[in-house]
Amino acid sequence: MELKNIGRYMLSTLAIGLIALGSASSVEAKGKNCNASSKKTCCKTVGACVTSCDHLKTLGSAVKKTGMSRTLSGKGPYTVFAPSDAAFDKMPKAEREKLLGDSKQLKKVLAYHVVPKKLGKDEIAALRSAKTLEGESVMINSKDGTIFIDGAVVTKPDLKCGNGTIYVIDEVLIPARGK
Repeated sequence: MELKNIGRYMLSTLAIGLIALGSASSVEAKGKNCNASSKKTCCKTVGACVTSCDHLKTLGSAVKKTGMSRTLSGKGPYTVFAPSDAAFDKMPKAEREKLLGDSKQLKKVLAYHVVPKKLGKDEIAALRSAKTLEGESVMINSKDGTIFIDGAVVTKPDLKCGNGTIYVIDEVLIPARGK
């Protein structure tokens, strides 16, 4: 009788473990870690990826706050230069808090990080500039295989999403008129 209970316990433990493993896989597949290679799709939309990636929490929160998540989850295509959490942390605290507290200015800054077309790594490397949703153009440079967007370094290139591409950058870009 006791052997039967041990067997049931082991089976239920195994089942719980498999369910947990399946859940973890589906979270990662949705872009939680945004480590998809350039040949795989990170998420269904750039909006979904930006709002679910572990290292883009500040950006994800800002995108939700300004309503940009609806835009970035739309048909697209979009190329997003996504500042990492470390990029936001580089900003002086008072400047960061002021930006994150001003929805109008924040939306303008976020729109400056979005190009309304899907650009692959080779396409971006060949460009000198790209017009953003905000209306101004970001300057693009490429040197020794490293891509720079307005001086920010692309740290994770070419994360493919269903409606666009994400390039993680190490600085928050500010439009020239907003400086």
